[in-house]
Amino acid sequence: MIAKNKTNHIGPKALFDPYFIPPKILFRKNEQNSLLSILKDSLEDRFSLNILFQGNQGIGKKVIINKVVQEIIYDKDFMNSIKLSIDCREKTTEELMLSIIMAMEKNTNINLDLNLLLSSKLSSLWGFIKFLFKKSKNQTLLIFTNAEHLEKNFFKKLLTFSKEVKLDLISTVNNRLRNSALDLLPEFDYKKKLKLYNYHQLFSILEQRVHLTFSHEIYDDFIDYLTDLIFEYYIPSPGKGIDILRDLYPLLKTQSMLNNVDMTELSHTHFDHFQRSDDFSLFNYISEENVLTIIFLDGLAAYFLNNPSKYYISFENLRELYDLSVESLEYQKNEDEYISMIKILESLGILIRSNKSKRLNLINQRRSYFDANFFLGINPSRIKAMIDAVFGKI
Repeated sequence: MIAKNKTNHIGPKALFDPYFIPPKILFRKNEQNSLLSILKDSLEDRFSLNILFQGNQGIGKKVIINKVVQEIIYDKDFMNSIKLSIDCREKTTEELMLSIIMAMEKNTNINLDLNLLLSSKLSSLWGFIKFLFKKSKNQTLLIFTNAEHLEKNFFKKLLTFSKEVKLDLISTVNNRLRNSALDLLPEFDYKKKLKLYNYHQLFSILEQRVHLTFSHEIYDDFIDYLTDLIFEYYIPSPGKGIDILRDLYPLLKTQSMLNNVDMTELSHTHFDHFQRSDDFSLFNYISEENVLTIIFLDGLAAYFLNNPSKYYISFENLRELYDLSVESLEYQKNEDEYISMIKILESLGILIRSNKSKRLNLINQRRSYFDANFFLGINPSRIKAMIDAVFGKI
């Protein structure tokens, strides 16, 4: 099935621009509205807010904040507002201070001597920061992303300083603050921890980003498979999906989907904890199994290699492969044996049950297993090569 393009096409900017904001942020309406409301109150009444957004890497903290801040800055009632955004990752305290100073300099009429700044001590840099903020006539929205990298004492100083000069300080941390900085939590006026997405939500977010990026149609099965991989080997985070789509962009630019062999190999590249046996262990398992299992695995590999556009195989299709394997050996069919074989292959990570039936509302508690679709956790070419080696050995 081809995914219908319901969203206006934007192009590669939707993948590669780190500050890109989708036309609509899906499934975060409450978080978006709450942040917009309290920031507007803060700016209207000129009181300071220290705000903390927590959540896993790539869960969407930054995009919510940027969407809200963009709306505020474009609002004629807040034309005096400015946004300063600093990424704290892999920066020393001195580098962070310089980043703040340089960002503030762009929004004031004061020209600073860069050489003087680079040779200044931390105390002098802090003095420059205080001077610039107090000199500024703008209402400042200061955003720190990846704030878990901030040195605790410097972070505390910023939280206190924001109150002095009445600026809004919005910080994002991946998952949570470091244990050494947990006592800073009371310093925040508003704290929000973003929950993980379910399968349907993650699929919809990736579908939206695909439609914004590509002018041609992309198959639903490709997006389902990408979502399944993230659910199986990572956490349900749109950021991971966008990272993968960036790598696939040169290929997807001219295709509606990639073949299953390439996509399986992609799993090995992008997921650190990809659960797979090494070739030697897998070969040993296959060679020690009974002939029925070997023939079944041979048919399974052939199914995907002969159908490169297929990422999934249904429970019933697996049953057909089992039936053909049994018939080729003139054995008796045994339903318990078949189900046991599938469960063993699942436990080994060769077959993985898909979550996409949840998106399609096909789940029936009593029949969920029998209605399931499965995908391979191992490149079918690898399985085929090992089967051929085993048959050669036999």
